[in-house]
Amino acid sequence: MEEGNFRREFVLSALVIVAGVAFQISWFDWFVIALSILLVFLSELWNTIIENVVDFIIGHQFDVRAKKIKDMSAGAVVLAGLVAILAGVYVFGPKLIDFLGGFLND
Repeated sequence: MEEGNFRREFVLSALVIVAGVAFQISWFDWFVIALSILLVFLSELWNTIIENVVDFIIGHQFDVRAKKIKDMSAGAVVLAGLVAILAGVYVFGPKLIDFLGGFLND
C-alpha cells in the first residue's frame, strides 16, 4: 500500500472513531462507520494489488492501457472515500448541527 495514503486514512479513521465516542453514536451508526472505514481500507488494498500486478506485468515501460487500469483502480478508492464521507455526514451531520446549535442559541 502507498504508505502515505494508508497513514492518512488510518489517522482519519482514528479521528472518526474518537468523534463517534465523543458523540456517543448508536450501534447502527457504529456499524455504518465501521463498514465505511473497512470499505476505504479494502479499496486501498485492492488498488495497491492491482497497481503492483500491472507494474509486474509491464515492467518499467509506459503503456496507455496500464495507465488506464491504474487510473480506474485509483478512481475506485476515490469512490469509496466519497461513500465514507456520505456515511460521515449521515452519522455526524445531525449531531454537529445540534452541537453547534447549542452554541449559537446561547
